[in-house]
Amino acid sequence: MSDLKTNLSIKRIVTLIKITCIGFVLFLFPIKLGAPYIDEIGFFIPFPIEVVFGSWPAIYSVALALILLFVLMVSFIYESHPAIKISYLTFFILLFLIWCGCSLFWSVNKNSSMIHTMIIFSAASGFFAAKRIVADKQFTDRVCYFVFIIIGISAVFTAINGIYQFMYGLEEMRVMLDFNSFKQIALLYKNENPQNYALYLRLMSNRIFATFVYPNSYAGYLCIIIPFICAPFCMKKEILRKMYLHIVVFSWLILAFWFYMQSLTSFIPLATAAIIVFPLTIFICLILTGSMGGIITTGILCIFFIMGAMKRFFSKTHFVIVLFLICCIVGSILFFFPLKNKIRSFDARLGYWKATAEMIKDKPLLGSGIGTYGSVYPKYRLADAEETQFAHNTYLQHFAEIGGIGLFLFASVLAIGLLCFFRIMPNEGEHLAKAAGISLVAFCIHSIADFDFSIPCIAFYVFIALGIIDKTPALITLKEPLKSTASKIIILLAVIVVFLASNSMLMRLIKAQTHLNYAQQLIENNINRGETYELLKNAQSLNPFDSKIYYTLAQLYSTDHMWEESFKHYEKAISVNPFRSSYHYAYAKTLKRSGLDGSEAKAILEFHNAREYNPFRKDYQSGISIEGLQ
Repeated sequence: MSDLKTNLSIKRIVTLIKITCIGFVLFLFPIKLGAPYIDEIGFFIPFPIEVVFGSWPAIYSVALALILLFVLMVSFIYESHPAIKISYLTFFILLFLIWCGCSLFWSVNKNSSMIHTMIIFSAASGFFAAKRIVADKQFTDRVCYFVFIIIGISAVFTAINGIYQFMYGLEEMRVMLDFNSFKQIALLYKNENPQNYALYLRLMSNRIFATFVYPNSYAGYLCIIIPFICAPFCMKKEILRKMYLHIVVFSWLILAFWFYMQSLTSFIPLATAAIIVFPLTIFICLILTGSMGGIITTGILCIFFIMGAMKRFFSKTHFVIVLFLICCIVGSILFFFPLKNKIRSFDARLGYWKATAEMIKDKPLLGSGIGTYGSVYPKYRLADAEETQFAHNTYLQHFAEIGGIGLFLFASVLAIGLLCFFRIMPNEGEHLAKAAGISLVAFCIHSIADFDFSIPCIAFYVFIALGIIDKTPALITLKEPLKSTASKIIILLAVIVVFLASNSMLMRLIKAQTHLNYAQQLIENNINRGETYELLKNAQSLNPFDSKIYYTLAQLYSTDHMWEESFKHYEKAISVNPFRSSYHYAYAKTLKRSGLDGSEAKAILEFHNAREYNPFRKDYQSGISIEGLQ
């Protein structure tokens, strides 16, 4: 009897550690990982993990995923399992991940593909985490309760920061950036630096983005969170009250501490009021993003709640109220954000989609490699279109990047997930599964007009939803794989080795980027030339796929009139990232400057290549001649 109690206590401790880890990751993803780029920081919070792994979204998400998977694997090895079952959905997710990894071999920009593969693989950890917590029948109710609370707290945190941003934060950013000067730079270099141009548009439009980087991305996050916020209102009143109280109290404690640390205590009373009515606050934030796609998606979600998963809780009166709210939200969007801007946004998307169709025609089966859309797009963009890193349609972007095969696998994963949800809909209860299913519907709809899957946080939550609703039968069953103690020890050692090896790889990438950043500072200040060369060569050995390192070295050698070395590194940069027109153009100018025999003919060839890969860039319009390189 005592042994049974001891085992049960140990199991509870293991479960507590597992759930705490999952909660930690669920909370951090929306706060830290709303940025798709490796060099963008969505929101600074000095967590210990940031000190070790830095703030880049790709690195940060992989670090979180490794910690999560390590805890899950250790708990899995400890617990007794008669069999390991690989469901149909798990099988298709694994195929999709393998295909994304394989696209590295034919990618036109291996560094970008490696970054996006890391993001997708780390997001997929959410699927396996959700599978593990749902599988534990003994603690299912408590786990569901915990998941609702954590998702609610993280949503409230982002929403309150969004409200602060709308009232004060955007103006503070304008002052900090010296907006008039920043505007001129952003407009002048909008094609060369689309991130700055995108920030300029956000500050101009007064649209909030909270802890994310883009308003539409934040709207996409809110769309998949709203079902989790609304689902508790369909539960028993005593559970709802308890859950509501926990979300309000813990959110207030976290945000009060946060604003106190930021010396913004004057905002705490308003934040308190917003926390108390947090479901309304989240809807207000959705309006303030100015995302028509987000509003349309939310309207469809309301219909799902009324007509489908939660229909027994709704009457005709509820339907009229929800319909009235949707009309109010749409009206608010049209009032705050003019329809002319929406039409312009839609026209821009049409331009992206037409260019994407041409990209697909060239490589319909395999694509150009995961995460390479921004590299390839300039070659195909229309004359009057702007630069972009994303297709603003997840399905078209996957078609262009990983081909028809990759799109089929991605669509299969979503289709199986939706099929599971529609089977769950008629059942009584299962509120967490229904919320996850409606969240998946929201993602599928919003992805038609945006790039949600490229945002680490949203991708992670999508995989969480898939793991919660996976009810597909087992395709492969491994009977008693961890029956003996020896097998458990071997597996545990293997997990530790993989964990350490992955950490080592991350540290190499971090060191490479750190060396590159420091070298660029030295170049800018024109000091310590020998140290600069050493830093760049070390960075090159640590990450041989980053074309920026070769390009920076080529420019440095060119400045020092070391022509042969400069040519060699330009060619290496181009071989790693051939679609980067600026590399061809800079190489052409360097060839002309060198004055070496045969360099002029090669310079014209590289100028041809620059115009081929970005035909509408203004500084390439001087004609295909050597005079054009002045």
